[in-house]
Amino acid sequence: MLIIRIGQCSLGITTISSNIVLPTKCATITATIVVSPTASGSIGIGPNSFSDSRAVLEGDLIASSAPDLTALQSYTFTNITGNWTISDLASLDTLYFPLLADAENVYLSNLPLLSQVTTAETLDVTNVVISNTSLSSLPNLVTPTTDVSQGVASITNNNKLGDVALEFQELTSLTFTSNGNSVHLILSNLGLATTIEISNCSSLAFPILELVDSLILEGNNFTSFEAPQLSRIDSFSFLDNPNIESLAIPSLTSFSNLSIANNTALQQVEFTNFISPDAQSQLLMTLSGNFTK
Repeated sequence: MLIIRIGQCSLGITTISSNIVLPTKCATITATIVVSPTASGSIGIGPNSFSDSRAVLEGDLIASSAPDLTALQSYTFTNITGNWTISDLASLDTLYFPLLADAENVYLSNLPLLSQVTTAETLDVTNVVISNTSLSSLPNLVTPTTDVSQGVASITNNNKLGDVALEFQELTSLTFTSNGNSVHLILSNLGLATTIEISNCSSLAFPILELVDSLILEGNNFTSFEAPQLSRIDSFSFLDNPNIESLAIPSLTSFSNLSIANNTALQQVEFTNFISPDAQSQLLMTLSGNFTK
């Protein structure tokens, strides 16, 4: 059956407590969809299977403080232009949005039973918060090709996470902390960032990261740290990483504030291309440990 989409439909603010069937002929649906706190069980938005009924949600999708909601799904939305906010849901274990490829802001927080999030193969986001879930893996998060410099990513207190590959290209802030002790984190496309804070990782790699204003690596379990292209850090804190024996950043040429302390196994620190500052520059450096080199 051929479905001809007629353009934009407006639903205003729509509160749902059970399955809802959306208009099938709309390419864009302008609405704020709110899941009622009284909602329970599994709720579907749109058709209950794949169809030609695909649409952009121009607005927000919000589900919060519905203690009996167990699952939320939609085969309709390919893009959410506002906030995708799923929070404070004690029983939710599944989010199933298999066509969702773009969401401006993603907030998944205080979802202690959430173990599965299904989106499209990649999910373009500008800002993302994922906190206090039972996820063992994350959607394949990427940043869009424009306006990425304002992006903020905060991924915290997800104690069951395992291997994580984030495809962000540039961020204002990345916080990746307290996600259990067995996370293997790689940021294969991250080239620029303003602030990065990472803890509780068992391995960490920045293959192409070149510039970062503030880099805090504290309380990690990794035995190696890879940042072969990193050339400039304004402030670098490398604290309480007990298992790493050697720290080498071969391309690093400059930093303003360096603190390396309480890394009990660390014996070697090598910045082979570091250029000594001139007399007019201020350099703050704190090193403590039993170094051989």
